[in-house]
Amino acid sequence: MAKVSADDLLEKLKLMFLSGDSHQTELAFMLADSNEIDLKPIADGIKSILSVSEIKPRLGDWTNAGLENLIYPLNMVLTLCIEDCEMKQLPAEIGFFRNLGIIELHGIGLENLGSGIQYLSKLRSLSTKNNRVEYLPESIGQLKKLRSLNLHDNLLKKLPDSLQELEELELLQLSKNPELTDLPSWLCRLPSLKKLILDVAVFKGKIPEVLYPIPETLTIEWEQIQPKFK
Repeated sequence: MAKVSADDLLEKLKLMFLSGDSHQTELAFMLADSNEIDLKPIADGIKSILSVSEIKPRLGDWTNAGLENLIYPLNMVLTLCIEDCEMKQLPAEIGFFRNLGIIELHGIGLENLGSGIQYLSKLRSLSTKNNRVEYLPESIGQLKKLRSLNLHDNLLKKLPDSLQELEELELLQLSKNPELTDLPSWLCRLPSLKKLILDVAVFKGKIPEVLYPIPETLTIEWEQIQPKFK
């Protein structure tokens, strides 16, 4: 039998931690200890998020904490906002913030939401305004509690089919995505969707035929951001 590398075992341990199961967490710590696996890379990934974030409620002094002192307090974090920094990809360790209800990632040069977001089963609101996201991960369909998705001012080319699985989604903002010219026919059939915001310039003020028939419960609005100075 081939020997499992330390890197492979570290990835396995990460998945055990991300499971949210307390028994799995304890077992992961035991496996790491018995195999002399350094958990510092995971702790550093979490700290990289904390160091650039505004979080609520605030945590105490985490700067010198090891993973064993980080993993449980993270359950208290309900809101996370990242601005005024450069972050092309959301670190996978975002999945450790399991009780997050709100994430705001504004103007940070984000290109990829990463793999960790799929573990945020309690997320209700996700905003990635003013970034460079071209594609959403298919795993976004696992955010079953998501009600608001703000994708304003990105570089989206298409929407993933897994978006159909967001049965509680009420607000979807797609304005200022100049390459998102083809919308899927199922978009208006999202069962809870109440407001869809499109860019008047992209669709020339005309609702795409593919969206018809439009349910009476859905409002389609146009948005065009005006320049600050004329």
